[in-house]
Amino acid sequence: MRSLLLVTLAALAVLALVWFVRDDGGARAPLEQGAVAQESSPVAGELAVAPREDAAPAPAPAERAALEAVAPKPEPSRPAPSVERSVLRGRVVDAWDVGVAGVGVGLRGGAAEVVSGPGGAFRLERPGRLEPSLVNVLDERRALLFGYLEGGEAVLKTAPRVRVDGHVTTPDLEPVVGAAVQMSGFHTLLQATGEVHRDYWSHQPRATTDGAGAFRLDGVPAPPEGARLQVGVSAAGFAPAWLTLPPGGLPATRIELRPTGVRFLRGLVVDAGGPVAEAEVVFAGQRAHSTESGAFALALPGDWLDDASLVAYHATRGAASLAAYGATLTALGEGDPPPVRLELTAPLAIAGRVLDVDGAPLEDWRVDLLDGTEVEPGGYPRRTVELVHGGGVYPVTNADGAFRLTGLLEREYRLRAIDLRTLQTILSGPIRAGREGVELRLEPACALREVRGRLVDEAGAPLAGVSVLVQFTLLQDGNANYSQNGERARSDEQGAFTLARVPGARVRLEASGGEADSATLAIEDVPVDEELVWRLKTLCRLQLDARDTACTDCQFEVLDRAGEPLSLQWEIGGGRAGSTRPWLESDLGSTYEVRTDAALLRVLRGGQVVAEAPLRLVRGELNVVVVPR
Repeated sequence: MRSLLLVTLAALAVLALVWFVRDDGGARAPLEQGAVAQESSPVAGELAVAPREDAAPAPAPAERAALEAVAPKPEPSRPAPSVERSVLRGRVVDAWDVGVAGVGVGLRGGAAEVVSGPGGAFRLERPGRLEPSLVNVLDERRALLFGYLEGGEAVLKTAPRVRVDGHVTTPDLEPVVGAAVQMSGFHTLLQATGEVHRDYWSHQPRATTDGAGAFRLDGVPAPPEGARLQVGVSAAGFAPAWLTLPPGGLPATRIELRPTGVRFLRGLVVDAGGPVAEAEVVFAGQRAHSTESGAFALALPGDWLDDASLVAYHATRGAASLAAYGATLTALGEGDPPPVRLELTAPLAIAGRVLDVDGAPLEDWRVDLLDGTEVEPGGYPRRTVELVHGGGVYPVTNADGAFRLTGLLEREYRLRAIDLRTLQTILSGPIRAGREGVELRLEPACALREVRGRLVDEAGAPLAGVSVLVQFTLLQDGNANYSQNGERARSDEQGAFTLARVPGARVRLEASGGEADSATLAIEDVPVDEELVWRLKTLCRLQLDARDTACTDCQFEVLDRAGEPLSLQWEIGGGRAGSTRPWLESDLGSTYEVRTDAALLRVLRGGQVVAEAPLRLVRGELNVVVVPR
């Protein structure tokens, strides 16, 4: 029995020595002094070691097999996960599309990451998804007017950077603390540079006055000719002030705010942790910021809509909303309303997938909100609480069609999914924030189809060189129409055109250019499986000779045969302008485009007709008309 115990102990010692020489995965162990690694091993994947003279004998085959049976198996090696990287190429140009080299480009709120090269070209590469609308010009010399995508590349239109800083005071020179200072009028940049229909982005500078009433706006571009940028200043208890931005900027300027007798809404902004400072409170375009104690005082506007919401939000601590607060104020009548308590909550999300008619995932579709909670009116995309808390951009579906909309309030939303390449869209019904597994499925009516057609004039003759464009209205805001462009074609000598991929619903065709007056046609009115014959009104060129008239403060209008005023279009500042009643220039003025069926010219002073003359315009010629005295 004792001898058996000794044999067992010896065997265990041998096994321990062998285990010391090998590691648990069969990899090479550190060699002791005197050990030599052989070039090959009799057992695949193992290391053969020449025994030293004082080494213990190798284990028997049976012992070796037992050892291998109980040894832990190595985990298979796995490659390190790859980090997706996005690349955005683009150009930095001036207001008239001339490339500008040596300009810093980066993301909003950061530092310049690349510098534009010859022709203004740049290449921006970052880990993760790169949203183009966050790209900004970060340069000491130039500032961003606006950016847009063209052929998958970013175009950043810029202008010289100007200085806008100073103080906001009362009439008796007391500083106004906490006044909001911001630029506005960026939509006029598009009109001035001829980019009216593009889905663009801009980064409108904002600031708040400090304890001395001082402010500084960074990244302000000099307005190009034809654009009207303004600096707006507002504060609770004061009438707002507006200054037009001159080409040279507004350095070291003093802006005066005058007290008003307006009504005030007062209250507190809190969250689960207590008072919230620097929260923005918004109602019907008016805004205020909470103090260290969470208190705010918001000057109420003169009027509002009953469905206007009262909103408070903070960049990191959440948001709150009182829906239809306008109706509450209307019911309260005169005087200051009672204080309100706005409790911020963590933002919610809606997640799901975008699918085609057959249930297959749709990749690279943008999902946005049709009824976000607006922080301020005007512009596109609307500045909403949801967009601010969602990171400033709407999500785009991945290869599985998945999306996640974040930054949402505790309420219902209507969603829209859109393929910005084809303009196919999906609209949802009301969906409660917090829902997961939402499915947005493409309707059969929105399937892509081919449109073939011919463009002809009033007499049926073909119209060549006319552009036919697929358009989708992203947002209709009064007279402003924010559209996304899709496929484009141009009519040939026979007036024929073909559009290969047009959604069957919710888009329109727009014809313009050449000698044709602009016209639109809903896709629902385009025949299926047959040629579209589209009869268009044509244009003539008109120039007025007013050298012999003394009417220096007159306007004019052109009427058709039915006595209806016609729109006149003309070039201005590199872009186009339009009106039904332009001002009369005192000499040979602009060249106007007007419909061929123009029949009567009228000259007006103070709205009263002072002269008129019949018109017989000829297409293809410059028609010079002498203005009657």
